[in-house]
Amino acid sequence: MDWIAVLVSCAGGALAGIAAVYPKSFLAKRATTRASYMDRDNLLRTEHALAYEQERGKRLANSDDIERILKELAAVTEKAETIKAEVTRSFWHRQTLWMQQRDCYFALLEKASLLQKDVVEVTKAAAVVNIRTPETPQYLAARKEMLELQLRATDAYFALYAEFDRARIFLGEHGCALMNGFVLSFETERIQGQDWDALLKHVVAFKRLFIAAARNDLEVSPILASSGSESNTSATNQ
Repeated sequence: MDWIAVLVSCAGGALAGIAAVYPKSFLAKRATTRASYMDRDNLLRTEHALAYEQERGKRLANSDDIERILKELAAVTEKAETIKAEVTRSFWHRQTLWMQQRDCYFALLEKASLLQKDVVEVTKAAAVVNIRTPETPQYLAARKEMLELQLRATDAYFALYAEFDRARIFLGEHGCALMNGFVLSFETERIQGQDWDALLKHVVAFKRLFIAAARNDLEVSPILASSGSESNTSATNQ
């Protein structure tokens, strides 16, 4: 029976030891587990905060980039608009001057054509006077008509000169030189002897050279000009 008592005593001691150690082990393990959960929560919060800050930083960076790009686009757009305005203004200026120059050349050539027409009429009237017997009524009538035509041709010349005086500022250098030369030769012939045949030659030569100067100053292609002339000629013949 003694050995049973000893066995019971040993078992009771073991149970008492286990009872004494188990609560401490349980509490230690529980504390460890709780600490792990807390560490995990702290880690998650830290990672979340870090991810949030990184995302916020990216958004701010993107916002700054977008704002910078918009400012650059605005600056480029403003520069482009400025260049466009300058180009438009320059083109308008050149186009306006070209149109003024074109109108001046057209007006002068129109006046020169009228002068040529009147000079031709004078030469025809002079030919009639030359075949009339002097001092006869037919001669006097033909001479009167010739003098009237001469006055009209003189008026046409002064109209051409007045047009040239207004157009000096827009004509090219070559056009001005031709016009000055024509005025000098016409005045010389008109004052010295009024040789209307010679005046007619001056007018025809001047028109031919003046048309060439106009094509050069207006940058008109000779091919286009000649084709236009051929069209006008064919239309006239038809």
